Amino acid sequence: MGILLWIKLLIFLPLLVLISLWGIPKFGRRFIFNSSIPSLSNQFIFILSCLFLLASAALLLGVDCIVGGFIAGLSLNPLVKNEKPLMERIEFVGNSIFIPTFLISVGVLSNPRILFIHPENLKIALVVIAAAVGGKFLAAGIAGIIFRYTFAETMVILGLTMSRAALVLVVALYGKQAELLNEGLFNAIILYILITCLLGPLVTNAFGKKIATQS
Repeated sequence: MGILLWIKLLIFLPLLVLISLWGIPKFGRRFIFNSSIPSLSNQFIFILSCLFLLASAALLLGVDCIVGGFIAGLSLNPLVKNEKPLMERIEFVGNSIFIPTFLISVGVLSNPRILFIHPENLKIALVVIAAAVGGKFLAAGIAGIIFRYTFAETMVILGLTMSRAALVLVVALYGKQAELLNEGLFNAIILYILITCLLGPLVTNAFGKKIATQS
């Protein structure tokens, strides 16, 4: 079983990536995006078909389906990036259906009470949050010194880079499913995501208004 997994990861997964990056744009340009009057419905169905097909293929190879979704995004990028009406529909469906569904699935797995039942998990969460925000503040401060930004501009950089959701959420979810993270650490990561996503926009908005006033 171990050898089969390595064969899938080292041979079939790279092969899937290469075929997708080469075949999907070529097929799309020839049959879907070549019309002088593009059909948005056909284009959107093609994109969803690629998404579900590659997500299923990733699952068959023993990796998370979100990897297949990422491969689909890379493959479809040359076709979609200049199609503004189509891109608007993709963003609408993603923001209205897929992202909330994903967040709900993660929320169902969360148990915030464990942070208070076992306070050591809350300590871990606070340390992670302090280290993450501190690291972002240090990076923003260094950039501010190098490029001679004002304090308000430096804080806007901090606010824009502080929030962490997508990648951290995926890693946390995969770690819990693979039993690499216990329940306490998983909930500590969820708390870290929640706090940084709340603080980031607040900091950006507050210091962004100061910059606008100064301008």
